[in-house]
Amino acid sequence: MAKRLIVKGKVPQSMSAADFRKMNETGRVPVAPSKVEGKIVFHVEPMGKPRMTQQDKWKKRKVTDRYWAFKDALNARADELGYVPGDILSIRFYIRIPKSWSKKRALEAEGKPHQSKPDLDNLIKAFKDSLLKEDSHVYEYHFMGKYWSKEPRIEVIAQ
Repeated sequence: MAKRLIVKGKVPQSMSAADFRKMNETGRVPVAPSKVEGKIVFHVEPMGKPRMTQQDKWKKRKVTDRYWAFKDALNARADELGYVPGDILSIRFYIRIPKSWSKKRALEAEGKPHQSKPDLDNLIKAFKDSLLKEDSHVYEYHFMGKYWSKEPRIEVIAQ
């Protein structure tokens, strides 16, 4: 997506005032996302938000490096699709089935609820922190879930 210089407080002629306000809140210009069957698919492996400290600015840890890479990948995909989260969220997280599992166990787990770490609330926090500068405008969650899958991804159900 090409970046344009926007003078603070002045609405560009090609943008509505509502879109300009939304851009100032989120830091991105809203564009209609590509939707498939009412959902937006991010082919990014879900990750929960790790506990972070002031030391993480200079003392690198693997978990925080993975988290920053996750945020970058999710932002890049959102920019490709032109996706900006709305005020109501419905998200399904599909967690990768471990390679160490037998084929039988993997087949049984496909699509079943994921009931171990990472916690659902940490997955949601990581998703919102990646795509929103300020997430206080999100006032309602409809459907949230995490499931086992051979193909890790995040699906956002369009509202």
